[in-house]
Amino acid sequence: MRTVAVAVLSGLITLAPAGAGTARFRVLHAVPGQSPMRVYLDGDLVGEPVAYGTLSAWSTARAGNHNFKAVPADGAQFADDRDSVLEAGSDYTIALVPSEQGSRFLRLVERVPEGLARGHLRVVHLAAGVPPVEILPAGDPPLAALAFGQVMLPAPVPTGDCRFELRDAKSHQRLALVGPVAVADRTTLTLYMIGRAGRTGDELVRVVEDVQAWPSPPAEPVEPPAPVAAPPPPPTRLRLLHVAPGVSSVGGRLNDRPLVTDLRYGQVTEYLPVADGRHQLKVDLAGESVIELQLDLATGEPYTVVVYDAAPNTNLWLLRDQPAQRGPARLRVVNSCVELAQADLLVGDQALVAALGALTYSEYLPLPGGQPLRQLRLRATGESTVLRAAEVVFDPGTTYTLVVAGKLDRRNPEAGLSLRLLKDG
Repeated sequence: MRTVAVAVLSGLITLAPAGAGTARFRVLHAVPGQSPMRVYLDGDLVGEPVAYGTLSAWSTARAGNHNFKAVPADGAQFADDRDSVLEAGSDYTIALVPSEQGSRFLRLVERVPEGLARGHLRVVHLAAGVPPVEILPAGDPPLAALAFGQVMLPAPVPTGDCRFELRDAKSHQRLALVGPVAVADRTTLTLYMIGRAGRTGDELVRVVEDVQAWPSPPAEPVEPPAPVAAPPPPPTRLRLLHVAPGVSSVGGRLNDRPLVTDLRYGQVTEYLPVADGRHQLKVDLAGESVIELQLDLATGEPYTVVVYDAAPNTNLWLLRDQPAQRGPARLRVVNSCVELAQADLLVGDQALVAALGALTYSEYLPLPGGQPLRQLRLRATGESTVLRAAEVVFDPGTTYTLVVAGKLDRRNPEAGLSLRLLKDG
């Protein structure tokens, strides 16, 4: 026989927690031969009369000391319990059972079963005069032997439709057969054995079944994932492009700190990180003179300063660039040649920019679909002569600036004009 713990019927039963400062209780009528019982709590009637072999509905009471009374339908006082303590947040099942003096209250003890995810069985022996009984799940050896007034603490049983047999532990005579009863995970099936030994009719030994579904345990707290820090914004950055043909080289100082030295015609620096805000840029023109430009730079934006020739002077031109974006390659055209009053740029046979004035620039324009290798052709607006041509490979998702630089020599335009392609961002 498997060993299963038993306990005397005398304490509290914790089911679903009651509210703060209150407890819940219900009554089982287990006194054979008695009419339905009226139950009073501190002198107040509780619910409807409880018939033999039934459990009342749950009721709520304040926590603390209470007086329970059970009175049969004929009006005679039957049982009196003046020392019932209900603890806050607990649930109680109170059984009216036979005793030598008549009847008495018994309170059952139950704790949340171990291995709560499984189904459990509990048996309570409330049949007066019946010898100890053994409990046998169908096809299994006995679980336990219980005397009157004892309860088998919950034991795990298989889930599904179950059958149980209650037998005299000594003679092995069957006293009751229960089932099939559906047992599910997270439930406790309680079998209350009531009646009297040797009786017939309503007082015959029988079983009251009760299934208690246990609430799911609170979910384990899940810590939210650590917030993913947004990538820091790119720094403000600045580069210098030298396209002034009359100056062999330039040097630059930003706020009197060296920025670049000996930048040759047609060259461009890498983007250099700088602080946003206001700056003073000074450009040394081959050691002969210095020109200045005040810069107001926005946070995280890229800029290009163009050193260009505006005869008879060399000037500085600040352009705000755009970083790479998804989609097709995009191109901006800058006309820094003061002698080219208006210019058209063709990509293949399609005009991308038309009538672009001197010292102006276009918007960033998406390049037409097709192969990455493109033929660029520059001509003066209204003329068919191609001033400069180049084949360029453009990467998707990249932004470019095409700078038209130098001087216009119509007798030999390729000797004076140049196309400088920069990758922006």
